[in-house]
Amino acid sequence: MKKIIAVFITFILLISVAGCKETVEPAKADTFAIYLATTDSVREYGYYDVEKLTLEETPLLTGEDIRSYYWEEHIIEITGSFSEKIFNIEPDSSYDTFDVDANGFRQYQKGGSRLLGTGQYMCFVIVVNGEKIYSGTFPASPMMPAGNEEIVLGDISDGRMAIAYNGTGFDIRNSDAIYDYFNKSNKIEAMSGEAGDVLIQDLQNRLEASLAKYEALEEDYLGLSDKLEAFDDAVSQRDAIIRWQGNRLAIYMKETQEGAAHEEFSRRLSSLDPTDPGSIRIAADYLRQLAVSSKYENDRMFNVFEEYYDAVIEGIREYNRIEEIDSEFIALCEANGIIVSIEGGYISATAKPSYLRANFELLLSDIINEYLIIRDNEASLLKDSGAGSIMGREGLNLAIGDLADLIGEWGGFAKNYPYTFPFNLKASENAEFILDIFIGRTQQVPSPLYNEADSSLRQEAKDAYLKFITEYRTSPYFDIIKDLYILLESNSFIFNPDIEEFLRRVDYSAYR
Repeated sequence: MKKIIAVFITFILLISVAGCKETVEPAKADTFAIYLATTDSVREYGYYDVEKLTLEETPLLTGEDIRSYYWEEHIIEITGSFSEKIFNIEPDSSYDTFDVDANGFRQYQKGGSRLLGTGQYMCFVIVVNGEKIYSGTFPASPMMPAGNEEIVLGDISDGRMAIAYNGTGFDIRNSDAIYDYFNKSNKIEAMSGEAGDVLIQDLQNRLEASLAKYEALEEDYLGLSDKLEAFDDAVSQRDAIIRWQGNRLAIYMKETQEGAAHEEFSRRLSSLDPTDPGSIRIAADYLRQLAVSSKYENDRMFNVFEEYYDAVIEGIREYNRIEEIDSEFIALCEANGIIVSIEGGYISATAKPSYLRANFELLLSDIINEYLIIRDNEASLLKDSGAGSIMGREGLNLAIGDLADLIGEWGGFAKNYPYTFPFNLKASENAEFILDIFIGRTQQVPSPLYNEADSSLRQEAKDAYLKFITEYRTSPYFDIIKDLYILLESNSFIFNPDIEEFLRRVDYSAYR
């Protein structure tokens, strides 16, 4: 049972959102404290270069706020006075509800720790007698992609936090300085088997309750996977898709919500009809009305707007029959930032280039505007090709050389701005979706990469690979393309089982 407490899932290294203040270093003997590291120092050194991290001025918690330290499990139990202070302050609604992961961490809407008043991506530093001992981060919000963080500090109950170690080598939590401090202050405790069992059972009960919330959503999703056979008519099919989309958006808004303006924006957005392209204009008006002076907060609200915008675009092909797409509908879509076409006998819908920047450029940070420029580049390529997607029914809709540029641009953004979640993650996903096509993991007949007659690499594909290797040497995906090209060259550029095995083994996460 104790294994559940001792081993925790940890989360993705992204950004620190702690405020920047003038800092001082503690220098007092016989003290224990947990500080936040400043945003700037985390951006420069990451979570774990503890000696170089700069501390905020005021500690989040001191040894006086701790009743017991359960050494074996590395669980901190806070005092009643500290708990009362936390729960009697102005309530933050983002901590009101939470899920619990399989190993016990509470996952709030904004991530982080309610007991310490933190959000996800912030960095904590343990300081004993003025010496920085180690540092780490906090749990992410529900449904956040799991990362591989070394040390995570999170709430496991209203009065307890746990510190998880997921690294290799010496477990820095077992520092002599930390043990000596708590031992000297008579706060070292051993959790009894009975107490441990009760705690674990409580965590498991909470986990089961949180999972139950998503059962209806999962049922909708599974139903849609066989929608052509599962629904008697188009109306029932549309209703199921709308229900699924609404649930998905609701969960996305919940998991990314941060601050009063964001909460109000999400509330208004949830009242709109994603089957109506005209709702995009209303959503854009809401965002402009609720925008604040902080571009960081505006970026977070825009993230949810973008999700809604893309959901409406995606839904056009699902909610409408081709005979319903007339000139009036196409004009409505274009006025709301969507290009719709029924050429070729099927519906295509894609984002209108520059629509997002034209509406929100002044509200958003320079980094997110850079993200939108790349998105515009992709949308412009699709518009020029008259296509709604990179791959269509007739094959590849863009030149293979264009794919090389898009992979380079999206991958470059994700690498250059690792602290801009979730935009860095979206950029990685975009790059890897295109990369699957570019290297042949997404197979198509006829293949855009290989000649049908002899399985040899097409000249335009060879040129595109060389283009990428030449122009995108700093890309996180450079080694994949380089290694694939070398392997192809050694096999006379003929697709064979060696190439197939290489593609099967590619793990993008190792290159990010």
